[in-house]
Amino acid sequence: RALFIRASSYVKRGELENAVLDYNTLLETTPEDIDACYQRGTALEKLGDLDSAIADFTQVLQLNPNHVKAAYARGTCQNLKGDFIEAIEDYTVALERD
Repeated sequence: RALFIRASSYVKRGELENAVLDYNTLLETTPEDIDACYQRGTALEKLGDLDSAIADFTQVLQLNPNHVKAAYARGTCQNLKGDFIEAIEDYTVALERD
């Protein structure tokens, strides 16, 4: 858990690239770690890597279809990309499961 905490600390300090590196290392050993995958997605979104963020949020939703924050975050990324139909679908899922 120390690696997750360090990654979270990097995020708080605005060192998003370092956070992503730590989340990558963590997910190499525990790919089913929903929290790490979600947090990496949020860091990637802040870095502007929307496609990678969407991939992470999709992975979270595959592991836990009721993860409302991941559905909302994926919708936000879709919206930022201009993929409004997909964004509306994700926001609808988030609303239905909230």
